[in-house]
Amino acid sequence: MDLTTTSVNMKDFGIELKDVQQAHERVKRHTKITPVMDFDYFDNKVSCKLYFKCELFQKTGSFKFRGAINSVSKLVEKEAPTDNVTVVTHSSGNHGQAVALAAKLCHVKAHIVMPSNAPTCKVNGVKGYGATVIHCFPSERAREEEASKVIKETNGCFIHSSQSLDVIAGQGTIGLELLEQVSSTLSKEGCHQTLLLVLLP
Repeated sequence: MDLTTTSVNMKDFGIELKDVQQAHERVKRHTKITPVMDFDYFDNKVSCKLYFKCELFQKTGSFKFRGAINSVSKLVEKEAPTDNVTVVTHSSGNHGQAVALAAKLCHVKAHIVMPSNAPTCKVNGVKGYGATVIHCFPSERAREEEASKVIKETNGCFIHSSQSLDVIAGQGTIGLELLEQVSSTLSKEGCHQTLLLVLLP
């Protein structure tokens, strides 16, 4: 499947294919190539071949790590030396863990604002990667306000879970892997069909 011929204009999302390709080159030494699996049961239900990209096997257990490591790595490229670099975000769990691990791998400090009702396993995960956890009242407004306060105190760089272009480009590396893996599988099976549709939950 040639992404350059799709009807979707990636510029509408603030990024282009080259941004995702550059992100792939940046993050591939840190991320895992997660497996693509198929299941006859589901194929029979919909009368077509389905492939599932299993991002639960990614580092931190989530695709969120892709965007976080791309964002933090790119920041480090611009801010070297990194002694005074701090990254900040707010999260209930997965994004916070991803940023915490990305910061650890890039040798920078991380402060993660988490709601007081965040799952203990997620909080412990963030702490386990060496990040500082700041608890707040469980509301979006409280999270944003506390994160703004931390940014001012630490002179940190905020990494949004979904609105950062570098995060979006990093998440997009899933698509590059999926296309390559499915194309390889179809080729080995002697099938001349191509991937027609990608569904995101």
